[in-house]
Amino acid sequence: MVAIPVSQGPRVSPQASPNAVAPSMQQASLIGNSVAALGDTVSKVAAQRIEFDTRRTQALQSAKALDYSSKIKDIDNQFELAAQQVPSTPDQFGNMSEKFSKDRDKTIQQLLDQEQDPVVRDLAQRHAVNSSVDLRDKFNRFQLSKEAEYGQHVITTRLDDIGERLLKTSDPRTINALNSEMNVVLKSGIQARYIDFNFVERYQDKQQQIAAKREAEYTQREALNSYLDGTAFADPNNAADRKLVDGAFKRMIESQDPNLQAQAVKLAGKTGIVPSQLVSEISGRLTVGTPEQKVKAAQIIGDLITENPRLVSAFPASTQAMATVINNSIEAGVSSQKAVEFAEKDIKENKSFDRSRREQTYNLDSSKKVREERVQKVSSELADQGMFSFDAQVPDAVIGQHEFLTKEYYMNEGLSMEAASAQATKIIKSQWGVTEIGGKKRLQKYSPEAVYSVPGVSNKWIRDQAVETVRSTGLFPEASSKEVNKNIELHPDPDSIYSGKPSYLVTTVVNEYGLRDIVRDEKNQPVRFTPDFSKTDHYKKSVAARDALSITPEEFAQRIYKSRKNETASPSTPYFKGQFNDGGIIK
Repeated sequence: MVAIPVSQGPRVSPQASPNAVAPSMQQASLIGNSVAALGDTVSKVAAQRIEFDTRRTQALQSAKALDYSSKIKDIDNQFELAAQQVPSTPDQFGNMSEKFSKDRDKTIQQLLDQEQDPVVRDLAQRHAVNSSVDLRDKFNRFQLSKEAEYGQHVITTRLDDIGERLLKTSDPRTINALNSEMNVVLKSGIQARYIDFNFVERYQDKQQQIAAKREAEYTQREALNSYLDGTAFADPNNAADRKLVDGAFKRMIESQDPNLQAQAVKLAGKTGIVPSQLVSEISGRLTVGTPEQKVKAAQIIGDLITENPRLVSAFPASTQAMATVINNSIEAGVSSQKAVEFAEKDIKENKSFDRSRREQTYNLDSSKKVREERVQKVSSELADQGMFSFDAQVPDAVIGQHEFLTKEYYMNEGLSMEAASAQATKIIKSQWGVTEIGGKKRLQKYSPEAVYSVPGVSNKWIRDQAVETVRSTGLFPEASSKEVNKNIELHPDPDSIYSGKPSYLVTTVVNEYGLRDIVRDEKNQPVRFTPDFSKTDHYKKSVAARDALSITPEEFAQRIYKSRKNETASPSTPYFKGQFNDGGIIK
């Protein structure tokens, strides 16, 4: 059997200890406050957490929005740069502002479509809208600028074309028509606001400068022609004129015009001035040039000296020696190749002789008959130089100088006897000349006609100046110029011979004692006469030509431009005289 437990009776709830005290009201309040504080703390912690999360989210959104702002700015910069680089042609700048604005908005939209956060996307979108206003304004201004550039280009092209046609015509009706066309174009440009009045003034100034420069080119060409045809002259003894001819020669040679280059060489003969560039070039060609170049150089030297004997002093003796031998061979019908070979071999072999042996050879070749023939030839050439029948005997000084020079060139320069004699004759012709100052025509060394004559100009100006020099002293007050000329003579001042510009002592006819008197001034000093071509009418008439060559085209153009700056040009007056061919070169 199972035992059944006996119940202990009903349970009784525990009772407080007899010694316990019930809580007071103050204690109850503290407990409540603690519980409340705990609740507040929990609430604050939760609120702070929420605030932190919110701020973090907002900071992230701001950062992303700022990043989008930078990307949008980069996009705007790229489109702005592209707009600036658009060519100024209608097919390129037409609707440029609208097109660039649409393309820019499309690019930005593609960028923002990748963003999932609506707040960030909204912030970036607002920035894009705000910046688009300023960018669109820039696009509009760029487009207007391109339109203006194109308009100016069209107008300038038209004006330049009109200007070129104006420069090429001298017909008054054509000039009037072109001026009217120019006015229409300028007026249209101003009305369209493509150009302003400052542009008009600048363009007119530019056209005047171009016209002045072209006129300077024309004047220079006329000046060069005046030297070649003998209507204007340079003074070989004037440093400024030497510089002038050097500059003219350089421009002619560098013109690439064969005709002008040929005239450049003639310029030297006409003026009596061999440009330094020509001397250097010819000497170089005779030394290292091809046979054809050497022959051409030799012919140039020969032609120049034939045209103006004074030019013999412009070239080194060795250069003249080579040229003489080459020219002699060419005149004999020898080819260019052989002429150069013969000349170089002849000079080389002649120089290789022993000096004493060469002197023996010279003495054998210089027989009395040969010397007489030389004298006769020199006399004939000096007479031809005077351009009149000359019966006077050749002075002994000429014969002695010719013999000395012939021997020097034969012995020291390696020339053959014939070539040495020819070279000696050239030098004598450059120093001796027929003078017409005095009682009769005579040969004189360093005569003013030989030293100061100007190609193509009568030497009468020298006689006239000599007569005036004498008259200034009070001599022969009643005599005619012809009578004064018969009663004086000019003698080279020894101290001035080597200056390249000799002066002359003036003497009167033989006095009662059989002597010549030196003309003296009021201070009892010998009167010295130096011919001065710059005081002649020929020279003064060529001032314009000389000025045109002595300054640069730019300087000359500026002179003309400044002189016309404040003048009102007549519509029927061409910018300058002269005609141009299709290449713009005056003809």
